[in-house]
Amino acid sequence: MVAVLALLYGSIVSWSASFVLGANPIFFYSELTQEQLGEARLTRWGTAAGLMLGATLFVAIGMVARRRPDRRRGAFAAIGLIVIVMAANLVWTEPAASDNWETSADEAAATCTDNPDAVRDVATPPGPDWVVPLPCSVLKE
Repeated sequence: MVAVLALLYGSIVSWSASFVLGANPIFFYSELTQEQLGEARLTRWGTAAGLMLGATLFVAIGMVARRRPDRRRGAFAAIGLIVIVMAANLVWTEPAASDNWETSADEAAATCTDNPDAVRDVATPPGPDWVVPLPCSVLKE
């Protein structure tokens, strides 16, 4: 029981700490330089918290199986069902085609002839609303 409570409360503390630390400007990846991006900071939202919550389920099922030997078969069936559901959730999807990116980058590069110091928005594969501002010096390469 202590392990289940520790995992539950640890999950809450972990997520809360990640949330508070994530609001720190040193974690704003969009504002980091190339050198700073090479030094990855591992404080992100909910990864450890999610792992703790997932472990809580297995620890609780293990507790039931240990304390109630007559329910072991059900506990093993529950673990098997969880594993099957998790395996069924592993669905392969094809990555987005890069045609949108290449076309958008080519179109932006073509508009760089009038002002080589300008910055152009290049659409990314998720859709036309997702853009990356790139300087013309990068687009010409």
